[in-house]
Amino acid sequence: MTRTLKMLGLAMMAALALSAVAASAASADLFEGEEAALDVTGQNTNGVNAILTVPGTSVKSECEVSKYSGTATNKSTSITVHPTYSNAGGANCDLEPVGSAPVVTTGCNYIISSITSGGHAGVQIECSGSSKIEIQGPGCTVKIGSQTPDGGVVFDNQGTGSTRDVEVTATVTGIDYTSSGFLCGLVGVPSSGTNATYTDSVTVKGYKDGSAHGGSDQRGIWVNTT
Repeated sequence: MTRTLKMLGLAMMAALALSAVAASAASADLFEGEEAALDVTGQNTNGVNAILTVPGTSVKSECEVSKYSGTATNKSTSITVHPTYSNAGGANCDLEPVGSAPVVTTGCNYIISSITSGGHAGVQIECSGSSKIEIQGPGCTVKIGSQTPDGGVVFDNQGTGSTRDVEVTATVTGIDYTSSGFLCGLVGVPSSGTNATYTDSVTVKGYKDGSAHGGSDQRGIWVNTT
């Protein structure tokens, strides 16, 4: 009898432990909004440029304008956005040390997690088929394909009511890349590497699904970290 009671006690303890784990998973950080589905847009803020560097080389791509577009579902753990990059007026981004270059993102998106771990929420780069993000410099093209790099983003909820938005600050490291072109070797870029870095700061806003994204279309969006 005593042995049976002990076994029942252990079973109850195991069930309670599993319940605690399930409750913890259910309380994960979530993207939330005022409506079930929202269009989301983002643009870099506070004069912060989007910068990709290849450490150990002289290569740095710096874009004055970074824009993001996608959709968000209320109480989801990720959002998918498509990035575009340029300088003011749609000009090519700066590219040291060779002048300027377009940054082509066709077929590639970022998947941003809402769940913070180790000080950052994770970011995935997802490209369809053979597509890659390409920095098309004269004589040297750097390509970045699908991957889950290190680092990530941090969130800062801002505003109230329908004007609530989220400042997203990215510090992404350990980005895999390849390069090709006769100038790559001259500026010290290897044919492949795993150490590129990316930084940016973007304000993400929510809008009524399928709207023209006017002022009256804005809907609150935030990250719930409870």
